[in-house]
Amino acid sequence: MKDNTPHDTELPIAQLEENKGQLEGLPANPRNIQPDKIWKM
Repeated sequence: MKDNTPHDTELPIAQLEENKGQLEGLPANPRNIQPDKIWKM
């Protein structure tokens, strides 16, 4: 049986990569917050 529990992994800081915020091949973030609705946030 496969173990699906999450596992912690320690990485040296030198191996961390900056999060660019966009996955290759996907369109840019489609969210568009209208100025008159921002107060709801």
